[in-house]
Amino acid sequence: MRELLYWTEHAAFMDQIFDDGVVVLGGPFTDETGSIVIVEAENEHEVADLFARDPFAVQGAFAINGLKQWQLFLMHAVNHR
Repeated sequence: MRELLYWTEHAAFMDQIFDDGVVVLGGPFTDETGSIVIVEAENEHEVADLFARDPFAVQGAFAINGLKQWQLFLMHAVNHR
């Protein structure tokens, strides 16, 4: 994936929205069929508008194929020792 055109711009975009607290977690599937990104947002329109500015989306390297609202019920805190 890092070999894709516009990788540097995409990575900077993702790093910024992660630093801003919008992205909770994300990454590519190991079978290279796509990726998943969990974000904190008010609604799907906010997410669609945000990712429409991703350099990968702007350049046609990927397209969002689905958005779903998710309600977190369980979370295990990871203790990194």
